[in-house]
Amino acid sequence: MTFRQLFEKYKNGTASPEEIALVEEELEKNEVINAYLASQLLEQPSLSLPPENTPQLHQVKSSVRRKFWMMTALCCAIVLLLGFLVQAVALPLYNNQFYNPAQTFKNGPDYTLPLDVDLQIFTRLTCPGWTANSAHVQPLGLGKYNVTFSQSNPYSGQETHHLQVTRGEIPYPITAIPFHTAPAGVFYNRGPATTIYVDEFGGETTVQPEENRQFFLEEVAQMPKGAYLSAFVSFQEDLSLEQLIALKEQYPHFLFEWAAVRISDDWYFNEIGFPVEYGGIILEDIPDLAEYGPLDLNNAAWKEATPKEQAELLEGFFTSMLSYLSTRDEFLQAFCNFNGISAEYYRRALGYVEENGVAVYGLLLSGRPEDMLAFCENPQVNSFCVNGAKFSVLQ
Repeated sequence: MTFRQLFEKYKNGTASPEEIALVEEELEKNEVINAYLASQLLEQPSLSLPPENTPQLHQVKSSVRRKFWMMTALCCAIVLLLGFLVQAVALPLYNNQFYNPAQTFKNGPDYTLPLDVDLQIFTRLTCPGWTANSAHVQPLGLGKYNVTFSQSNPYSGQETHHLQVTRGEIPYPITAIPFHTAPAGVFYNRGPATTIYVDEFGGETTVQPEENRQFFLEEVAQMPKGAYLSAFVSFQEDLSLEQLIALKEQYPHFLFEWAAVRISDDWYFNEIGFPVEYGGIILEDIPDLAEYGPLDLNNAAWKEATPKEQAELLEGFFTSMLSYLSTRDEFLQAFCNFNGISAEYYRRALGYVEENGVAVYGLLLSGRPEDMLAFCENPQVNSFCVNGAKFSVLQ
């Protein structure tokens, strides 16, 4: 029998007297051995550290300090390098994924941005009577930019807009769109009308009601002498550009602010046209824009041209602007993402005009009340709608 088995019997109380005596003898031996080992351990000499001022300890401390500062310097260098890489490489790569309104021309003046041209051309085509002024862009990083630009109108004054472009988009509601497009249905049945009237037979029509036209004419007739107003007029038949120029010569006291051009045989939402007069940012001296054709009306060339050549100048001016905007997808997506406006929209408009010619169905005119009343007696005039008024040309 092993001692383990014997010890189990001892604990269970089943051991014989001889076995009990044997186990207790072994336990006594174990106590003596343990006491001896404990006394030996207490008599061992204590471990002691060398004095602090010994050369060996000083050398160890110096080595530790050097390694600590080396690691600290290395960590700082790594942090600085990572910061540089983020700023110089990662952020530009991230920003390049999105539209950058602060982009400059490769060949052009520093004081004019492509965004300036985008805003000017879009305003000329889509906002009758308005001009856009230079924009200021502040990059914020991570695809964000603060943009400030203004628009002006002789009757409404100047408006300044503060927008933020975030990763290629401006999340403004439709009620906050910073562009003054032509009022819906302002050319009635001759344009993309959206206003439905009830005619004398109870049917639906988009023709301007006679009482509506008379209301505007009576209000104009009561305006004081020296007043000035602008009005949208449409024509019974579309005018060619030669006819438009002849009309301009016939009424020299008018300012032909904007001409509405037919861009489809189907229904469409937005009026598109061009300013017949001069003004706005001059674009003809920017080499990067040469591929689009004349984006300005050249005053000197206009005065020297025959009526036919003037018509060609107007057509080139209008189609060049359509061609330009048809390539400005990112700008249109960010700033003009409403009413179905897109680069494709301008491509379709350009294709229609190239196939069918430039046909003008309406105008925005400015002039004296008496001249406006006389103009409305022209049998060509289909509709008349006052747009704005002021008591003096100096106002």
